[in-house]
Amino acid sequence: MTTGTFGSRELLGPDLMAGARVFVTERYGSGWRNTYARRDAGVPASAQFVWEREGDLPLRVVTKVDSEIGFVAEFADCDPALPTLRAVLRAFPDARVVRYRPQKRCTLVATCPETGEKLYLKVLADERGQQICESGRALWEVSSQLAFRVAPVRFWKPELRLLAHGEVAGAPAFNTLMSDAGAELAAKIGAALATLARAPLICTLADAVEDQNARTTKYLKRLKKMIGGETEILREVTAQFAQRALQFGSEEAFVLHGAPHPHQWLTSASGPGLIDFDRLSAGPRELDVATFLAELDFESIKPGRHTALEAAFIGAYEHVSGPLDPAQLCVYRAHKHVAKALRAALSLHPDCEARARQALASAQSLLEATP
Repeated sequence: MTTGTFGSRELLGPDLMAGARVFVTERYGSGWRNTYARRDAGVPASAQFVWEREGDLPLRVVTKVDSEIGFVAEFADCDPALPTLRAVLRAFPDARVVRYRPQKRCTLVATCPETGEKLYLKVLADERGQQICESGRALWEVSSQLAFRVAPVRFWKPELRLLAHGEVAGAPAFNTLMSDAGAELAAKIGAALATLARAPLICTLADAVEDQNARTTKYLKRLKKMIGGETEILREVTAQFAQRALQFGSEEAFVLHGAPHPHQWLTSASGPGLIDFDRLSAGPRELDVATFLAELDFESIKPGRHTALEAAFIGAYEHVSGPLDPAQLCVYRAHKHVAKALRAALSLHPDCEARARQALASAQSLLEATP
């Protein structure tokens, strides 16, 4: 662990980032890039960072606020919420970190010492891996009925909080989606995702209207803290969500991926692949569709191309799985924009508050456009 001070406790986002960058460079040398930066809600000078460099474990850097801003740095294997990570790294000597989210999870890629198979490992901060493992194995058993490829689950080791999957071959689909061939791929993905909805699976988790409403209510309360009180747009969005929620009764539950956004898809000659089934659950189909569409909303895409991607995806999905409820689709899409607003508010970008308000405004527009 390394500590250091930076300056006044009144420093805000951009200054915190600059201070963290100087601190990391002075203590650990050059070549580090920032891959994660979040403020703590309601504490302007408190933040958490992840810095990565080829050949090193990620650094977790947090601010320590007293009379001055201080920085504390630890390597990922010192994360107190991931106490088993060091043992996992010893068990898989060639492990390389793919994605690290402090105090939540660390995803690695490694070679299985016994079989030589390429494995994707998730070290978790809790015991959810048991349920994810069971759901993943059930999904693998029906994978021949799906129009996309999934990774086999290899094991869950509770003593290490370690979940292991095999590999799904293919290249990230996102770049192709953003190209001239994007609409064609969006249609393939839409049709493929639709086959999951009616898969013969019994999901132990549910993702219903009430769950989504509760999440968004929590996000709106945090936003109120982050942007300095209840604004007119926050009041309007909160009221509209409450009104729209009353329109939806109990609906038929379908199998959901939970987060099938464009970055979760792979493409190859053998068809699409889909990864990360940690949120496999039962609920309305519109939730999965809204997730894919909302993530497209957050990308810089020309309006014409955006419209073509959306139409191709929805058209193919409905062709396989039947008509979607346009009202629910708009509302669930608005939920995702509120989540985006909170992420923007927690970021250390100089325009974080403006970006949060912009995302709230887009949520409001979706709610107003709801049939």
